[in-house]
Amino acid sequence: QGIQISHSDKAPFTQDGSLSVKVDYGIIWLHVKSQGYAPAFAGPLKTEPSGEIKDLNFILDKGFKGTVKIVNEDGEPVEGAKIAGDYILSPGVSYNDISLTADKNGLAIVENAAGRPARFTVTAEGYEVEKFQDIKLSPERPAVLELTRARETTGRVFSKETGQPIDGAEIKVLIVDGPSGSHSYGPEQGQIITTTDEQGRFALRTLRSDSRYLLTVEAPGFGHTFLYDVIAGRENIEVYLPGELRIKGRVTGPLEKLRKPDGKYVINYGFGISSDDHSHWDSGKDALVEVRNGVGYFEITDVSGNRVSIGSGSCRTVLNIEQEMPEEILIDLTDPVAKTGQEYRDRELIVRFDYPAGAPAPEGKLIVKYIDPEFAANTYKNEKIAIENGQGKLLIPTPGKVGYDNSGIAGYWFGEKSGIEVPFAEEPFVITIPAVPAGSIYGEIFEHDGSKADNVLVGVVAVEKSPLMGDVPFLDVEGKNSASEGELDTRYVISPLPLRGKYVVIAHTKDLYAASDQITLDETQPIRQIDITLPKGITFEIRIVDENGKPKPSVPVRLDYDTQWGHGFGREARFTNVEGKMVIDRLNTNVPGVYRVIVKDVPGYRPVKKEIENYDKPLEIKLERGQVVTGRVVDDETGWPIPGAEVYALPTNFSVPEPTTYLDADDVTDEQGRFRFSTMAGREYSLNVRSAQLASPRSRTVVIGGQAEEITLRVKLSESSRLRPRKLEGRTD
Repeated sequence: QGIQISHSDKAPFTQDGSLSVKVDYGIIWLHVKSQGYAPAFAGPLKTEPSGEIKDLNFILDKGFKGTVKIVNEDGEPVEGAKIAGDYILSPGVSYNDISLTADKNGLAIVENAAGRPARFTVTAEGYEVEKFQDIKLSPERPAVLELTRARETTGRVFSKETGQPIDGAEIKVLIVDGPSGSHSYGPEQGQIITTTDEQGRFALRTLRSDSRYLLTVEAPGFGHTFLYDVIAGRENIEVYLPGELRIKGRVTGPLEKLRKPDGKYVINYGFGISSDDHSHWDSGKDALVEVRNGVGYFEITDVSGNRVSIGSGSCRTVLNIEQEMPEEILIDLTDPVAKTGQEYRDRELIVRFDYPAGAPAPEGKLIVKYIDPEFAANTYKNEKIAIENGQGKLLIPTPGKVGYDNSGIAGYWFGEKSGIEVPFAEEPFVITIPAVPAGSIYGEIFEHDGSKADNVLVGVVAVEKSPLMGDVPFLDVEGKNSASEGELDTRYVISPLPLRGKYVVIAHTKDLYAASDQITLDETQPIRQIDITLPKGITFEIRIVDENGKPKPSVPVRLDYDTQWGHGFGREARFTNVEGKMVIDRLNTNVPGVYRVIVKDVPGYRPVKKEIENYDKPLEIKLERGQVVTGRVVDDETGWPIPGAEVYALPTNFSVPEPTTYLDADDVTDEQGRFRFSTMAGREYSLNVRSAQLASPRSRTVVIGGQAEEITLRVKLSESSRLRPRKLEGRTD
């Protein structure tokens, strides 16, 4: 009794111990839990549409007492450590069933433990949050999990309006970039890791040195703000919270386009978080629209995130809340066509393929992209058209633009195009696409022990371009571009590949790369099966030290692999730990090409790009102190500062290149438009601003690394620029 079975939801057994439940078709795992017994599991089970799985029997046993011991680097017990655990059912599939607190001896007992490997996340004040993988519990001896002391991160939170400290402000973790991966939470979620005291002070005592964090700070009666790229050990962070944020808006045009649930007009909105490579949006909500004199008015008070999307249908606007918060947002429901006054008329588009005489005609579904003015101006809409006997037809609005890509047509390759101008006329508009015979490469990826490899991406490099491609400069063909742990189907297909070309298939998982032999596709062998076995690889350590030889934690380190055929691969940077180390678990030293280590965006230090030449010992990189340049970005028309601007520097003498081509300022400009470089060499650079046009002559934007004189960059902003000048308090200009 009291037994529950679960796949994604819970379902109770009946009194006689039987169960019948409907599940989605695909691959599922089942687990059974009953108090006083170890959990039992079944899977992976493959379900078919309208199918049935019968006669599953679960035999429950008491399991055993599995003990976990939490200690620090000195072997001392860590009392009060919180332990959350999952049983690992297969790569990418786990069952969360363990929640414990360590006693004064650092011990915690898993009652009725199952004989499966587990993973644990351990959190303790004063120690880095740690994840332990593939831990095997035993009734004989405890599993010892060692924590690393954390570097304390401190700061204070103030009111932006009064300057007074804020008591009870919550600091939440939204995104973690580190060895445990990137975890994005919705703007209304996030884990609270501390709150401020009466003096607005806070201390973070669990941040990892090998990670960077996106935090949000919020308090009742105030708006919120974000802290980007927070690292462990940072001190005296100052946070200023604005007053309560409200978004007011006006809706014009045909209001009947709005949804009307419960008989009242509403407009949809959603908040999101966008930071570097991460993006997450909350599910949409509705705001009531009050109609007065044919115009709709709305107000949104539950503001969160750093982005907001507001609108109805395709009439939407997206704002960066941190950079632009107008007093009123206008949503115009008038059709784009009506706004421009342009008359659009349908015109027949005919697509014809030019292919070798005597060869079979191209068949399939061609993806055609065209501008639909009623959908959204300057945005392409995709539509598949049937290609029969080498030809297809489609009606498109004109005047406009059209394009196409090379997927969906078997046996032929052709270059992709977009932006083809199509004026209005009565006769059809004909596009002729030169198509060359193509083949494909397919296969599977295996681990060094012969098992099927998962979480693997597969790409292709053209070693020798097919002469059939003509003047097309590069091959734009994707392979297996998505992967996950626990994949059951690890096959890949790369198509279309022009015949008479030579290719190499590159398979990679994290930092491990493997390359096939050269593959020739021609008329005699247009399709080739190429299976690749990944090597075991070696463990390789990279150590970053400062100018005095001391370990440098929290440094972003990127590893790039460049093939010998002019094509490169890379992944996001990872961060050094408290010992200044970043460890590559698997590195293939025999892959053709070179590995390069890139260290950049470390305030106060010069960037580094270094090739790995010796795999027999760790690579140590000593950082060199950078030179400082400071300045301001202002609007040329008003003289007001421009916050949020991205300033970058290019060397004036390109014969002596920068290791990373260009340098970014340490951060975007602040509220006063100020920026700071601390990574320059003692050489000459020209400064530029993204999303803005410099108003000054080039000679006035040149600096020398280390100069004491501040520079002012006057810029002109276009209407489409995301930047906005901001008038400072107390200024009359």
